[in-house]
Parts: sequence; C-alpha cells; structure tokens
Amino acid sequence: MKITEIMTEDVRSCPLDATLADAAALMWHGDCGLVPIIGMRGKLAGVITDRDICMAVTTKGARPGDLGVEEIMSQGAHVCRPEEDAKAALEIMSTYQVRRVPVVDEDETIVGIVSLNDLVLAATRDEEADLTYEEIVETMKAICTHLEPALATS
Repeated sequence: MKITEIMTEDVRSCPLDATLADAAALMWHGDCGLVPIIGMRGKLAGVITDRDICMAVTTKGARPGDLGVEEIMSQGAHVCRPEEDAKAALEIMSTYQVRRVPVVDEDETIVGIVSLNDLVLAATRDEEADLTYEEIVETMKAICTHLEPALATS
C-alpha cells in the first residue's frame, strides 16, 4: 500500500510570517493537530503542532497572536514521499515518536499528510495484508514510550 493511497491531500499550511493564532485557527477549522509551515519557493520549512502552540504560549506567557510560527516550529521535519510504502511512515513515526508525517514531492513541496489515524483506518486483521493491526499497535507502542526525563542542572 502506497502513502498516496491513504494520505490526506487537502493540507492547510501557514507561511513563515504567520502567528500561532493563525496556525491554531487552521487547526481548529481543519480538525487537525499539525500545520506545515511553508517557506521560500513553496517548500516545506517546518511543522507546528497543537502541543507546540500550547507549550509556547504557556512557557513564554505570551498571547498566540504575539508569537510567530517561525519562532516555535520544528525545522527539518521527517517526511516521506507519496510513492513510498505506507510502512515507511510507520518507521518514521516509531523512530521519531510522531503521529503525523508530511508528504512531499521531489521539489520538497507539501502534497499531503499521513497520520496515525490514516494508517489505523487502512490497516486490517489479515496477517497477509500490506498493513496489519499488529504493525499499527507496535508503532503506537513506540510512539507512546516515555523518554527519559532530562536531568535537572543546578
């Protein structure tokens, strides 16, 4: 099963000069938890999640309209290509503990998002299938594994 068969193609994105309020509004209206940030020449510059927004607003004591996405976004997002096997997305999710992966073309232009939800809905109980429930559960376990907390320094 190819990523292009299960990814969400209607992707809402923000430019680098958008605010966290802009990104949050897109998430709210689009029922999504990740927004790609588009930079120069339409290329993917990074991503921002609902959690990124909440943590930034809380830790900085600022209003969402006063903070730019460029300050908060994760750069160097882990991406996959539409023609790759869906298992490539599972591997990225497991390795980097993420639930959503931007899908880009050869020009690094965003063409979709593949989410854990997409993969769950595409999976089947058939052990001979392209994408099985067991693979999904293993990916979820990897994503949910707690990282060691950073040691406090004095």
